[in-house]
This record gives sequence, C-alpha cells and structure tokens, in this order.
Amino acid sequence: MLLNAHVFRKPYFICEQNSYPGIVNRLFGSSAKKVFVNFKYNNRFFRNSMVTGNPMPEKLTEKINIRDAWKFFGFAKKKK
Repeated sequence: MLLNAHVFRKPYFICEQNSYPGIVNRLFGSSAKKVFVNFKYNNRFFRNSMVTGNPMPEKLTEKINIRDAWKFFGFAKKKK
C-alpha cells in the first residue's frame, strides 16, 4: 500500500509504535507527509516526525491505593 501511494504520489502518514522503527517505515518515512512516533528518540530516524505517544484509558491514569490493590489480588505480605 505504501509503495502504491509512493509511486502514484499520494500523500500518506505512518504511525511507528515501536521503540525502534521497522525496515518498511524507515524506507517510506522520508517521503511520508508525517510520521507519528511514540518515543522522543525516534525523531532521529524521521525528519518529519511528531511525538504522539500511546492513547491510554482515563481509568489507567487514576491513583490506586496499594492496600486496595493487595486485597483485590489476594496478595499476602508474608509471602514472596
């Protein structure tokens, strides 16, 4: 799909979610309109990148009480 877009000069975007970009994304990243990356240090691979990160559900960003978590999972302090 990226090759067709490149050949027919259609604009395309790439999303690189890994900490190290794959071969295809490195090949086509230079001619992509924008490359969205999750890690700041991926900017060195793409001149036209933007750090977006991974979307997270709001519930995962809440503070969790450690005692409630231990009770929920059934952990015992005496056990390793």
